[in-house]
Amino acid sequence: MFTQEHFSDVKRAMKTMNYLIDHADETTISSVGDDGYPTIKTMRPARCHDCIQTFYFATTRNALRTLNYLNNPKAAIHFYDANFVRTLMLQGSMRVLGHEESIQYYESQDDEYFKLGINDPSFCILEFRAERGRFYSNLHIYEFIVHEFLQTYYDLMT
Repeated sequence: MFTQEHFSDVKRAMKTMNYLIDHADETTISSVGDDGYPTIKTMRPARCHDCIQTFYFATTRNALRTLNYLNNPKAAIHFYDANFVRTLMLQGSMRVLGHEESIQYYESQDDEYFKLGINDPSFCILEFRAERGRFYSNLHIYEFIVHEFLQTYYDLMT
């Protein structure tokens, strides 16, 4: 699906997408509900991310989206830059990490939401793995398969 001609400058596209992610005040995530309809939620930015491929979000174990992901891992996340009218939508799957895996991502600001702190059993992390993306910038839409785009990017960097 991805060819280099879609992005005149792959390095610049990667830099722009990562800037968009790193400077987002919020992220919109979506899941598939039990009724088969999409549900969306605006959340705090990802705790951390691995380029445009893997993202980690803090939430509670009993949140609607968490329950949806346990039943159907299909997901999308969306970033929006209103200043430059750029968007990045990534589709993939969301995995609900167990408590032991989640605690490595616990931050002191979480104490506000989790009264038992790092030992609060309701704290969990959602791990999103992107498979495909759609990037809008400068009046152009670019669709890509994430691993193909990343391979092209890494090949250019070596």
